[in-house]
Amino acid sequence: AAVERAWRTRITLSLPALGTVDAELVLTGDKLVARIKAGDAGARRLATDGPAFARQLEAAGLALASLSVRSMDGSTDLAISGEPNDRKPVRSPLEHLLRPAAGEGGAA
Repeated sequence: AAVERAWRTRITLSLPALGTVDAELVLTGDKLVARIKAGDAGARRLATDGPAFARQLEAAGLALASLSVRSMDGSTDLAISGEPNDRKPVRSPLEHLLRPAAGEGGAA
């Protein structure tokens, strides 16, 4: 059997809802390993949204092999392996990350 090559990238983003997010992504075939670091509030939100992220990747044709989320100060640490459970239709894989958190921005 042929060995699949892995595609790797590291990105740092500044997002309105999450603050600074540093992500290391490794894609082998259709399986993604994501290692994410963010500020404490952003890491908690990402950890909470992990199952939804897995469903969104699955809708895009990718399987989440594993996801680890850590806060930059070490207070939040989550590791999950991707097991599809509650399958629901989704819109955009990153839409929820780009929206401001409740109470931020919007009309006065």
